Amino acid sequence: MPRHPRVAVLGASGIGRHHISWWQLEGAAVCAFLGHTPDSIAATRPKLLNGTFSGNAYTCLEELLDREKPDIVDVCLPPELHFEACRTALTAGCHVLCEKPFVYDENLSQQTMLEQAQQLTDLAREKQCLLGVCTQYAVAANFCLACCPPPPEGLSSYQGRLVSPGRNRARGARQTWIDLAPHMLAALQVAAPDGELDWQTLETDFAGQKADARFVLRRKRGKRDLACRIQTLHADAEPFNVRQLTFEDQVFDIAGKPDENGIFQLEISTPRGTVSRPDMLRQVIRSFSLGKTEVSGAMAVKNMQWLLEILSRAG
Repeated sequence: MPRHPRVAVLGASGIGRHHISWWQLEGAAVCAFLGHTPDSIAATRPKLLNGTFSGNAYTCLEELLDREKPDIVDVCLPPELHFEACRTALTAGCHVLCEKPFVYDENLSQQTMLEQAQQLTDLAREKQCLLGVCTQYAVAANFCLACCPPPPEGLSSYQGRLVSPGRNRARGARQTWIDLAPHMLAALQVAAPDGELDWQTLETDFAGQKADARFVLRRKRGKRDLACRIQTLHADAEPFNVRQLTFEDQVFDIAGKPDENGIFQLEISTPRGTVSRPDMLRQVIRSFSLGKTEVSGAMAVKNMQWLLEILSRAG
């Protein structure tokens, strides 16, 4: 990876504009972004880097890749566009960082989506390109477990709770699960990377804008089985923001605030006090710019397998 990689961000009107800010802070050259239409580009550009973004903008991905020749393509498009965008960028020899969910299109079968996710992982390996996914609570899990390491025999319980504002937009439990659960599953993958979900133990509660799942993760090499609960909610009433990971009886509440330079950072309330760490998304981007994935393509495929199978069994 070059010391100052050229980065193109696909989709910059939403979360993509935050990606652009973090890439710039980490020393990358954000050379371009992809928009849907000329009008959307005109509306988005003034919002990037406080109006100072000087890169180019395109509505055609192939043209962007041909003219800009980025080292990294950061995919922040709607989920149903992820597969084609990632495939096009990988085929062009670019390293790819993709927003979550990795591959999701409600019009496709579960099998097709998993096949697409595996195709991207295989293509990245063939092209010798880095492929990562932004399920950044894997970063938070690493921070938490470093603060309070698990016993040698492993954890016996895990709970991930994520509440995000619904903003009075009816989403439904299924959309809540697709939107929020990848993060909590990624944190679980960090805690138990060898775990296999015992599907006979699965219990789900999907209602309104709430999607909860309970299950047991079976582990190998003498590690204890892990009792898991994942709670996700798009809330239209307080509390609107809950970001909590619990390992055994150790509760970690995750928040954030600007540092003395106005740069957003994590504030994690731990059993041993409050600690500050780099923003999760910033850490994902920092690692990627150094040639490392916090969540690899292979890890993302397993995340998708669990995500979609739980969704299927929830009815």
